Amino acid sequence: MRSLLLFTVAIGLVGGFSSCVAPATKLPTPEGTIRAGSLANQKLLRDTTAAAFKALHAKGYDMLGDHHIQPYVVSLPSGQPGSRKWTERWYVAVKGRRIPMTIHFKESGTGAADFTIKIHPQ
Repeated sequence: MRSLLLFTVAIGLVGGFSSCVAPATKLPTPEGTIRAGSLANQKLLRDTTAAAFKALHAKGYDMLGDHHIQPYVVSLPSGQPGSRKWTERWYVAVKGRRIPMTIHFKESGTGAADFTIKIHPQ
């Protein structure tokens, strides 16, 4: 429910953005990550992307136009199904800058997950 609310608010506040979440690549991974790509399903990717763009917009970044997102896995899921948690680091291209953010995911029952986003200072 929380991610749906964030998604709705993000669309209202940031309207006009588009994104491309890059698939896993064979490129070297940044320090502190274990592989390229995201473990989130398509719905969770959409919700997280919208919330990430909203958070960047709130920090003063211009989020209109196209933005490339490169996700990396920091930690694999741990815990029991329905309450597993994992961490990813996403890099979002904004007007020629590569903005890193850490996203902590936690399942909240079967088929649902909550997340928190931390934007790292440049």
